[in-house]
Amino acid sequence: MTNKQIVVRRMMRLLGLGLLVASSVQVQAQQTTGSIVGTVKDQQGAVVNTAAVKATNVDTGYSRSAPVNGYGEYRIDYLPVGKYTVEAKAPSFEGFVQENLALDVDQTLTVDIKLVAGAQTQTITVTEAPPTVNTSDAVLGLSLIHICF
Repeated sequence: MTNKQIVVRRMMRLLGLGLLVASSVQVQAQQTTGSIVGTVKDQQGAVVNTAAVKATNVDTGYSRSAPVNGYGEYRIDYLPVGKYTVEAKAPSFEGFVQENLALDVDQTLTVDIKLVAGAQTQTITVTEAPPTVNTSDAVLGLSLIHICF
């Protein structure tokens, strides 16, 4: 075998090894959108499975709607980041509006809704945003303590 053949074989082995390593690396992309989820219940805590929920971006006017399932749960995915207003409507209940919600990248924001029995022409508007609570994982936070001797 000539030196040239040996060099070519080594290069082919290195290339094959490089392809093997590159194919085993898993790439996970970060979502550039967020989700709003929650449960719709009445004043007594019973689920309202006839409701429809809509999230509207305050700055762009973009909106997405989702029906509530049999357990009173809704999920609105793939919302661009920004400020949102969430509205809920159901027959025999007053409308509900939650304003001032901030949705960040890859965030799942929980907005539980309580509907009040009454005429559909009335709407209850909540202007304060609920506190942001991380419910997507078990991480509580990290505190660093610096001790000097």
